[in-house]
Amino acid sequence: MARRDFLERIGTDTIHTRIKQLGNRLRAGLGKIRGVKILSSTHPELCAGITTYSVDGHAHRAVSDELWERDRIMPRAVGMGIRQSLHIYNTFDDVDRTLARIGEIAAR
Repeated sequence: MARRDFLERIGTDTIHTRIKQLGNRLRAGLGKIRGVKILSSTHPELCAGITTYSVDGHAHRAVSDELWERDRIMPRAVGMGIRQSLHIYNTFDDVDRTLARIGEIAAR
């Protein structure tokens, strides 16, 4: 099945709902980790699958590199923090592995 066919079969409402669920899970988890600041909006109507955050005392690039090297999760270091973009192809396990690694990094 082609990617476009897959997305059309699922439907945009289902895709949007899933992306919101993933983003909400990431933001809720990041909000519980000491030393992590969520820099993007957390307002339910203004956020979905993209979250930007920082980890006190850690370079953004080093955090994103570690997530890739150790967990095969690929956020992007941007000027003000780490931007993580979630989509229908991501899983709750991806989010949970991110939170576990960020928790470990923040505790150092």
